[in-house]
Amino acid sequence: MVPVELIIRLANEGVPVQAIARATGWPYAELLPQLQTAQSNGDLVAIPAVDWPAGYPREQKLLHLSRAVANSKADLEVTIRRVFGLSERPAQILLLLLQHPQVPRERIAQLTMAATGMSNISAVHILHLRRKLKKFGLGVQTVHGYGYRMVVEQQRYAMEMIFGG
Repeated sequence: MVPVELIIRLANEGVPVQAIARATGWPYAELLPQLQTAQSNGDLVAIPAVDWPAGYPREQKLLHLSRAVANSKADLEVTIRRVFGLSERPAQILLLLLQHPQVPRERIAQLTMAATGMSNISAVHILHLRRKLKKFGLGVQTVHGYGYRMVVEQQRYAMEMIFGG
């Protein structure tokens, strides 16, 4: 289960309570007392709204959630691993692909080489990532002469899966 500290951080960022419940998997009935306790302890300034306003754009919701969680990269990586059934390196690569329009091949090589000491292992990680994402209708495209990217619509869909948007 997602730690209470992350829930408090999301609430302090103004993410509505129902959105936190959906994104973290905490039942609303258990979440609200946690937030009330945090507020009485001085860890939470104010309990946010119950849910997003009607008509609030989905992209804005996801952007708000991703910014709030960005401070806890480790928690986000764990969520990505759980949602997509990925090991550590492919999850880190997916996070890069979700954060940037395109990721240079060298950046992925640095990430994977730092962990393994092997310079050619990034291609294997991309292959594994592509296989896992295919099950979800997602893909990683090669940008010839540069690196990799995900189509914007697929980035959004992946973010919805991660944040329960």
